[in-house]
Amino acid sequence: MEREQNLLNQPGIIESFKQGYQTVSEKLYLILFPFLFDLFLVFGPKLRIDQLVNSILSALPTPKLAQNLMDQWLTTIEQLKNFTLHYNLFSELRTFPLGIPSLFSWRIFEQSLLSITPVFEIHNEGLFIFLVILFFLLGMGLTTWYYKSIAVSTGLASSKYSFKQFGKNYLHFLGIPITLFLIALGVSLPGMCIISLATVLSPAFASVLYIVLFIVLISIIIPFIFTPHCVVSHEQKLLDSIKQSRLIYQATKFKTSLFILLAFGLSMLSHLLWNLPKDGSWMLIVGAFGHALVSTIIIVSSFHFFKNAHAYVDNLIKNKVEQGSLA
Repeated sequence: MEREQNLLNQPGIIESFKQGYQTVSEKLYLILFPFLFDLFLVFGPKLRIDQLVNSILSALPTPKLAQNLMDQWLTTIEQLKNFTLHYNLFSELRTFPLGIPSLFSWRIFEQSLLSITPVFEIHNEGLFIFLVILFFLLGMGLTTWYYKSIAVSTGLASSKYSFKQFGKNYLHFLGIPITLFLIALGVSLPGMCIISLATVLSPAFASVLYIVLFIVLISIIIPFIFTPHCVVSHEQKLLDSIKQSRLIYQATKFKTSLFILLAFGLSMLSHLLWNLPKDGSWMLIVGAFGHALVSTIIIVSSFHFFKNAHAYVDNLIKNKVEQGSLA
């Protein structure tokens, strides 16, 4: 009975989405972040790397492999060449796993909406690495601004925002993907070694281990879900934000997992739906707007869910303290 009452007192999933929709409808400027980014990818200049990639792949020595493995190698090389043929390096502004939502960051446009679009080719490896790092830093800066704007719009942060505060938030945001990468690396390396040994004994068993490794990674990463929310809402340091996120997740594990599952499903459906227009169609603009609207509602809803979950955890701790003092 007590457990059922706790579930009822936890933040509502549907209510959070309603609050997210209401917030975005009142503050429609929030969708400009993803909408303008996608418009830039469609109408803006293009940075190509196909010639650089072709020169690197051509310089690679041909490995001595069995015929079936050689066919796979050649197929992979050909697929990589085809992918980079129309790849736009500006897509790297969409940082992962934390970034501004984008419909077109991984879409390869073979036909442009405009008859004339500036195209610049990258030929130097050093320049390529420099631009990738630069775009990552710029992308994280835009992401920090985007998330802070949402925190302000949901009443979780003050509208008075200094450059010093932005700098602190930005540094903590940079630490989130780095931390997640190091954790994933620390788990994946021994896991892949075990899977490699299992492949020799039983390929079927190795496939099962791949699934187990994926589940373990997801279970480790999900408790970090509210880390950026804590950073921009409560001006907490990265480690404190991670601890707070894990605490909220542990207290609302069932509801949070359902919210993440629903948000992920809606995001995937939105991505598939708004990507239907073909290259060269002006309906791509409608798709960019629709995707920006849905994605922003989902992220704003996550802030409302976080706000309600944080209040629930605070009340939970307060009640335990009061019970302890009475005892």
